[in-house]
Amino acid sequence: MPDGMRRIAEFVPQTWAMKGFTELMARGGTVSDILGSVVVLFGFAAVFLAVGVSRVRYE
Repeated sequence: MPDGMRRIAEFVPQTWAMKGFTELMARGGTVSDILGSVVVLFGFAAVFLAVGVSRVRYE
């Protein structure tokens, strides 16, 4: 994959999920090995939740 596309992929949650799955399944990693990916995914979740809550119209 071109270097530019790799940099763009770092801002997509699917990249981090696949890094974690690959570490667990293909490399036999442990939970501590995927901790970085999990933290980034929780960060994405927090941002998306904040955006979603701010867009809801309460009446």
